[in-house]
Amino acid sequence: MLVFATGSTTIFAQTKDTSTTKKDSLRFPINDRRGDRFTYQNRNPFDIADTGFIKQKIEYDPKTNSYFIVEKIGNTVYRKPTSLTFEQYYALQNKLNEDAYFKERANALTLLNQKKQRPKLTVYNSLFDRIFGAKDDGKLDTSTTKPGKKNNALNIDIKP
Repeated sequence: MLVFATGSTTIFAQTKDTSTTKKDSLRFPINDRRGDRFTYQNRNPFDIADTGFIKQKIEYDPKTNSYFIVEKIGNTVYRKPTSLTFEQYYALQNKLNEDAYFKERANALTLLNQKKQRPKLTVYNSLFDRIFGAKDDGKLDTSTTKPGKKNNALNIDIKP
């Protein structure tokens, strides 16, 4: 059985004191950029780069003679489009082309300055047979004459 009592009671809401609350913060804060990726480049290595899902398209408006950088995921606009004048877009393209050129040159110089890999040396038994001879008597023949000629003057026998 429920009994409700009615009376005049005043209820006061308590507000939380915000000066003593601790803010949620990271040691290295991660922030999303608010503009296009060309003019607002993020140098923080902890931030995650844009994925392949974000498609960037540059559209030209001939009426205003300006360019719009539109970022979409599928058919949905992901970020607010960024407007660039013709001069800004031209300067941006020149900078991107220059960076690509010097990166290509640096890669070419890096490839030229690398040491070439030498093939692994393989030694066969026939190599030793050609140097020491097929006989296994432990002697090394160092003759100075042509093969087939005999020179008895260089044969020295040492007797103990």
